[in-house]
Amino acid sequence: MKRILIVDDNQSCLVLARNILREQYHVNAVTSGEQAITFVTRNRPDLIILDLNMPGISGEETLRRIRELVEGCKVILLSGQDEEKTRTMCVSLKADSYLIKPYMPERLTLAVSQLLS
Repeated sequence: MKRILIVDDNQSCLVLARNILREQYHVNAVTSGEQAITFVTRNRPDLIILDLNMPGISGEETLRRIRELVEGCKVILLSGQDEEKTRTMCVSLKADSYLIKPYMPERLTLAVSQLLS
């Protein structure tokens, strides 16, 4: 079973994503960039769903650090801002996909299944 890590400081968003995906995937969740970096170095998930706007280490910095530590892990970035600079940042960070919050459950499942197929 493929392993997914969800990283979001918003508890309701985290629970929603976990509930959407947990029947098809092994899902873990953390609420900070610091926790994500620790988890990824120990557990090497197949996919990370990462919120960009978090206190402490931002999603942007979290992804930079993860890319330095682990190769081959797919990443979906989440943001509440649909701005050109955000999309450009996602490309520069080599994110595999980008979703705008709030998203429809079908969009999340489609993005995940495309990346993990």
